[in-house]
Amino acid sequence: MFVAIGGADVASDHYLVVAQIKLKLAANKTSSQRVTRKKFNTEKLNHGEIRKKFEEELKESLEQEKMQELDPTEQWTKIKEILSSKGENVLGLRQRTNARDWILEETRSEINRRKITKQKINNTNDKLRPILLVEYSEINKCVKRYARRDKRAWADKLAHKAQLAAEANNLLELYQITKRPTGKPNTSQQAGVRDPTGHMLTTPQNQLTRWQEHFKENFAAPP
Repeated sequence: MFVAIGGADVASDHYLVVAQIKLKLAANKTSSQRVTRKKFNTEKLNHGEIRKKFEEELKESLEQEKMQELDPTEQWTKIKEILSSKGENVLGLRQRTNARDWILEETRSEINRRKITKQKINNTNDKLRPILLVEYSEINKCVKRYARRDKRAWADKLAHKAQLAAEANNLLELYQITKRPTGKPNTSQQAGVRDPTGHMLTTPQNQLTRWQEHFKENFAAPP
């Protein structure tokens, strides 16, 4: 509810507004109550040997269970348990990556040093504060200089990788590299053209040959 209250005449079109606000505190869930999802490293499925091992172990586990004797709910629960178990054993969990992985250890050390100096400024007396402010300013300049150096080296490295991907006609990798500087890299796990053993084909002729083999094997009309 909002109520506008007129005050003294001071040649202003502003009015005091009184409002009633209701606050509702969110429930504080403990760590045992939070539901965390496991994220598997599905990128390993692009490798032929690992994909074959995962499929074989998954098929073997499903065959050992008597799925026909279970109702649909129990079947789905059992399938989820098997997928989670085999995914963690064969693929492993996806490691969390730092968004600013281009920052070197030397720069991070200076960042921590700047943070400690800031804490000293907040907790010191007026006599020592000017000295610490000068020290903080110098450390801050050093952090910015190191960060510019690190980001420049990271950008040069990405440019070199993009050039190699373009020369190899790997358009997927080239697209992912060009998206990284924006802070929103492509998270797609799609693979390029590979041979039946899982090896990447980089030349256009080999890729066309593999596509011909694929269509003959899967879409050729029966004799």
